[in-house]
This record gives sequence, structure tokens and C-alpha cells, in this order.
Amino acid sequence: MGNDFKTWLNNNGYSDIASSEGWGGKASSTDCGAVWDPVIFVHGNGDYAQSWSTVRSDFRNYGYYPVELYAIGWGLKGASNAAYNHHKADYMTKIRRLISAVKTYTGKSKVDVIAHSMGVTLARKAIVGGNAYNTYDRSGTAVNLGSSIKTSIDTFVGIAGGNRGLNSCGWWDGGTAVATYTCWANGLSIDNPFIDDLTYGSSGQVASYIYSIKSWVDEVVCYPSFPTYCYVWYVHTSDINGQTGTKSYSTVPYGHFGVRDYTGSVQIQMVLNHTIP
Repeated sequence: MGNDFKTWLNNNGYSDIASSEGWGGKASSTDCGAVWDPVIFVHGNGDYAQSWSTVRSDFRNYGYYPVELYAIGWGLKGASNAAYNHHKADYMTKIRRLISAVKTYTGKSKVDVIAHSMGVTLARKAIVGGNAYNTYDRSGTAVNLGSSIKTSIDTFVGIAGGNRGLNSCGWWDGGTAVATYTCWANGLSIDNPFIDDLTYGSSGQVASYIYSIKSWVDEVVCYPSFPTYCYVWYVHTSDINGQTGTKSYSTVPYGHFGVRDYTGSVQIQMVLNHTIP
């Protein structure tokens, strides 16, 4: 993170964010202030905040200042640990606190959020608020994240998310869910309590404008057979209920990571102009 932003975090009760993996904010107090709404990037399962480096360069080349771009890290890192990550309340609390910090730091009333893969459902729940759990099976005492902060989000972009769960995880209520943390009750199995509440419950909208970016050759979301397994309940699982619009891809290199790394110009138009090029 920029030195000025890190100092500000430590001086304003956000030392937990300052010590977290991530980047963004001013390097010096004399750097340019925010003109556009700041953008917060949330990575996917087993990934890193630095995974947004290509997209960050696209935003910088377009004219975004460092003070307008942020990313936060969450969860266990690396592909070998991906099966152990799920929608932990602690991760959502961190995202909510970063949103609060960025708003205050930049003086902006709203931010934009762009999320990838499991980061999509994680960020959506962080914005929606309500009860969440730190256990993969949703046991123990619920953590109240607080009320919805959707009025703080201008545009939400969900890229290659498993918003209705993943076929590769199986079905929760049918007893066929794969026995990993990522696919359990607090993960991405279809019709599990977390997914059902977020997708079909009374969650409401997460932003003034909601977009999805999806691929029909997504080797993660649609595994093991695409495009057939892209569908959950007859809808591509990367679509978001109530979305303003969606951008679809059906050829390589626009797979699971390609729709993140090669769509920077699309993401910019979505958050800045609320259009789909």
C-alpha cells in the first residue's frame, strides 16, 4: 500500500487493514487526490491481491490515479490451499472495513467494487451484511456483519463468479456436495445455506449498477464440461440476480482468468460510464 495511505490507516483505527496484503492509495500526501470514484478489487480463491496487476495497469493507463485504485487480500494462498477457503465472516469484515476506510480517506461518498471468482460471492455478502460464519459448516455463533452498505457502492462488477454455486461442488440439499471446505455449507455447493440466502433470499441489491462478466469456456466455473456445466437452474452461474447487464465470452483466451485479465477496458466502461462495450 502507498505510504501515505498506510500511515493514514494506522492513525485512524485501521491498522488491521494497513498490515494486510493489498495495495492502493497515495505514496505521498502531495500526490493527486481522487477525481473518480475509487475502485476496490477483490481476488478469487487461493489468489493474491497482486493478481490484479494487469487490470490495474489498464486503469492507470486510462487515467486513474493511485489514490483511486485498491486491492485487498483474503484467505489461504495457492492452488493447494484453495479447497480450504470458504466465505468466512472475517474476510467479509475486512472488505467492509476497507470500503469504509477508502471512502473516508478519499472523501468520496461511493466506491466501485470489482471482484473475481469466489471473491464475487464474498464481496456481495460483505456488502449485503447480516449474519455470517467463520466455520465451513456454519456451526457456532453467527457474526453480525452489520446492515447493508449498498448505498456506498456505485457499481459492482462480478467476474467469473459462482453466484448460484458450482456444479463441480455438487448439491447441498441432495447430500452430494464434495467434502471440501470450499464446497460445504459456507462455500459454493449448489443450494447450500450461504448460496440460497445470497441468491434467493431478501438480500436486495449490492450497488446502483450491477454487471457480470462471464465465460462459456470457463475451466473453473464450468468444470468439468462447458458450456453445459456453466448452467445452474438454467442460468449461467456467473450471472447476478438483478444485474444491470452482462458481458459474455465464448472462446479462449477468455477462460476463468482471461475474463479478468483481458477485459480491463470493459471493466473501466462499466464502472465509469455504466455501459457495456
